[in-house]
Parts: sequence; structure tokens; C-alpha cells
Amino acid sequence: MADSYIIENEYGSITIGKSLIMRIVADVVDQTRGVRLATLKEILPKGTQNIEVSFDENGAATIKFFVAVKFGTSISNVTYTMINEVKSRVYRATLVDPESVTVTVAGTETSRKTKRRHLVFGTGRQ
Repeated sequence: MADSYIIENEYGSITIGKSLIMRIVADVVDQTRGVRLATLKEILPKGTQNIEVSFDENGAATIKFFVAVKFGTSISNVTYTMINEVKSRVYRATLVDPESVTVTVAGTETSRKTKRRHLVFGTGRQ
């Protein structure tokens, strides 16, 4: 898996790195009500980052991110919305559809603390 994707044309080349995709994911999560990126100390398994991105040889990104959902928020609705929004924004930025987008609900957040819970929602190319 590559760390970046290079688009070449007659004018030159553009390198799209992981940081662009990670920023897109962070923006989508920030703009989604009732959801935040999971923090490392609270609920993520040891050695895991809250956003993971890799590229295949065709430039398609595999995106996985971990979130905490506030109690009372519809998990299926927010994960569906985030998956579609990430896919749409990544395509607009790179002109390549992501290979897959996976959202892992690592915990639920109540007014007192975050409880660990692992639910995985995702989509891949059909």
C-alpha cells in the first residue's frame, strides 16, 4: 500500500497524501451532530489511530476511522451520513472513488463518561 497517490497529466503531477484524506474525515466528523473522533486514551485499542488511511496501486483510498457517539444519537443514521459524505468529498478531491470507508463506533458518550463499545459500519466497492 502506498502512502500517497500521484495524479499525472500534461502539466505535471499532483501528490495526494494521507493528510488530505485525514483532514476530510476530521471535517466530516466535526460537522456531524452527536459524534466526535474517539480519543486515544479513552476508548481506542492500544496502538490504534483514530483515522487510518492507505492507498492501493490504483489510487483508491481505504479509510477507517473511530468515533464516539453521544447517547441518544442514531448510530445508523450518523454512520450512513458520514460514510456517504466522506466518499463524496474524497472523490471531489481526488477524482478516484475510495475503495472502502469504515466507521467504527468505539464507544458511546453519556454526560458522565465514555463507555467502550465496538460497532463497525462500512462500505466497499461492490
